[in-house]
Amino acid sequence: MADVQKSPTIPGRQGPEDIGPISVVHQLVVKPGCLAAAHRLMTQDYPDSLAPYGVRLKSVLCSPVEPPGQPTDLLVILEYENAAMFWVERSGTMRNAADAATLWEKIDQLVVRRERKLLTPEPVSWPPPTPETSSPRLSPNLHQTTLILKPAAPLNASEQAAWLSAIDAFTTGNPEVSASGAGFHIIAGSSSLPEHLSWDIVTSAPADIARLLKVLPGAAEVVLALRLQGAASMAASKPLTSGFKRVVLTRALPGQEARVDALFEVVGRSTDIIKNWRVSRIDPASDPAGWTHAFEMEFESLAEMAGPYRSSPYHWAITDSPFHPETPNRAGAGFLNCIYPIQRSYLCQV
Repeated sequence: MADVQKSPTIPGRQGPEDIGPISVVHQLVVKPGCLAAAHRLMTQDYPDSLAPYGVRLKSVLCSPVEPPGQPTDLLVILEYENAAMFWVERSGTMRNAADAATLWEKIDQLVVRRERKLLTPEPVSWPPPTPETSSPRLSPNLHQTTLILKPAAPLNASEQAAWLSAIDAFTTGNPEVSASGAGFHIIAGSSSLPEHLSWDIVTSAPADIARLLKVLPGAAEVVLALRLQGAASMAASKPLTSGFKRVVLTRALPGQEARVDALFEVVGRSTDIIKNWRVSRIDPASDPAGWTHAFEMEFESLAEMAGPYRSSPYHWAITDSPFHPETPNRAGAGFLNCIYPIQRSYLCQV
C-alpha cells in the first residue's frame, strides 16, 4: 500500500504547510476530433503556466482511441505539495487572470463538459462548521457606508495616526454615528491598495461623503464609497482591543448571489481563528465597479490570518474553488482584499 501523508490531529490550528499533498483533478469530456489538441493544452500549456508556483503534473489518462463522431475522456491530475503552495498559485493566478482566462477559453472550446475537484489522500482532520444561529441585522433606520480613500500625498506613520485620531474625534459621542472603524491598508501580504484608508461608518442618515472628507486632516480621493445592505449572515461576539481586519470584495456572477452568500458563510463558520465576521450585499447603485458582496473578518494577528485561516479545507476546497478561473460554472469573479490594523472590533459595534 502506498504511503500517504498523515494530517495533523489539532483541528483548526495547523498551518497550511502541514496539509497536503493536494491534487487538482480535471475530468474532461472532449468533443469529437479534439482529443489531441485538448491533450496538448492540458499536459503542456496548462502545467507550464503553473510551474512557477511549484505545481507539478502528476498523472494523465485518456481514451486510447478516438472513435469518429464520439466524445472522448481526458483525466489530468496536478499536485500541490501542500495548502501553502495552493495559495502561492492562487495569488499568482489572480495576478495573471487574463492569461488564465485565455487558456481556459481555448480548452472550453474543445470540450463538451468538464469538472474540477480538489482531493487529498485522506480526509483532513478538521471540525465541521459551527451550526447556524440567529444573526443580528442592521436596522433599516441605519445606514452603513464603507469608504476606501487614497490620500493625496503619501503619509508617514505619525500622519496616519493623526488621520485616525481625527476620525475618532468626529465619531466618538456623535449621536449621528452608531459605529465606526478605520485603518490604513498594510503593504505586506495579499492586501490590495496599500496605504489606502478604509473607513466603515454606520449613521442614522445616509452618509454625506463630502462632510466625512472634511473630517480628515488632508485631501483624499474617494476610490470606493459602498453602501452595505445589511448582513446576509454574521457572527460577532468577541470584542477585540487590537488585531487586524480583512475585507474581501467580490463580484457574484448573474444568478449566483445567494451561492456567494453561502460560500462565504462556510468560511466564517469553519474556524475560530476568525473572531468576528459578516457577509453583506452591496447596494449596486453605490458602486459602478460592480462589487456585489463584502466579507468582513476580524483576527487577533496577522500570523493567524496567514496560517490556520488559510489551512481550513472549507476555505481552499469548498469556498475558494467556485471562484477559481479554472472552475466551470463559477460563482464569482475578481477579488479586492483590504487588510489593516484595528484598535477595537468594528463588527461588535454594529
